[in-house]
Amino acid sequence: MEEFLIINSNSDISVNKKFNEKEHAAWTHGTTVTLIELYGKYRNRVGTLELRNMKKLWELVAIEINKQFNTNYSAAHCENRWRVQERNYKKFVDNNNSTGRGRKCYEYAEAMENIFGKKKNIYPEILLSANTVSTITDELSLEGEEKRPEIETETMSSNDKENEVKRKKRLNMFSIRRS
Repeated sequence: MEEFLIINSNSDISVNKKFNEKEHAAWTHGTTVTLIELYGKYRNRVGTLELRNMKKLWELVAIEINKQFNTNYSAAHCENRWRVQERNYKKFVDNNNSTGRGRKCYEYAEAMENIFGKKKNIYPEILLSANTVSTITDELSLEGEEKRPEIETETMSSNDKENEVKRKKRLNMFSIRRS
């Protein structure tokens, strides 16, 4: 058992006893895959009586991982690891959707794809200009081979363009007045 002396601002000295806790192990491939699978399994249950909020989800995930791998991860460790993996997956998707870049690999891409599917925070609509809005659609050929995504473009009507011009003028006038 370790003891730490704490000196308060009013010169009181107290002893804070902290038990030696088993340090959590580094994340392995197996623990990360299990984390992703458990998140996918329980995410749809958040907001029900079973799992009222995300904090409960991470506590449940930590308990199951600790049981399965005999580790000591906290709910905060699991949440942080998930956020890192989510960020890395978004970078992977953005990189591979950009032209002129080399393809990158992400070892958990298939598992993350099963969770995210085609969510808009991962696969956003593309805005080419103020007058056109484009979306990416995937089409499959008859043989089941995947084609390159095609871009569908919707142009704004003349009435929408006029309204947009008026809105921009009002914003410019508002910003001039504030200056």
